[in-house]
Amino acid sequence: MNHEEIEDYLNDLATDVAEGNVETLKVYGILQVIRKAVEPIEKAVKQAAMKEAVDAGADKEPVRYFGFEFRHKNGARRFEFKHIPAWVEIDEERKKIEKIAKTAEEMGQPMPNPDTGEMISPAHCKHNNPSLIASKV
Repeated sequence: MNHEEIEDYLNDLATDVAEGNVETLKVYGILQVIRKAVEPIEKAVKQAAMKEAVDAGADKEPVRYFGFEFRHKNGARRFEFKHIPAWVEIDEERKKIEKIAKTAEEMGQPMPNPDTGEMISPAHCKHNNPSLIASKV
């Protein structure tokens, strides 16, 4: 099965779900099994695939292979500040203020910072999207 056939099959499956031709929970469960099976396989081949792509020049320009286009992209730069005493001090203060703001949200009113007496407004609370967890039994 090539990638177009896989995409067609999954698109047909999505259409069948939308039209009520298949049981939605069954399809969702099957998709979760597929996702869980694919993740460790992808992880296992990723480093070798990256090396092969770079060897083929994908770090300089896109490489086409088996109907796919591969581009190697360096990871984003991340900075670490925990070794800077001034940053650590400010981060600890931020954590204290966040804790007070969370309590203020739970209480529904501003709360005083016990160290400074400053009134801390309630935090704004956002909820993530609900989840549906499918476990194979």
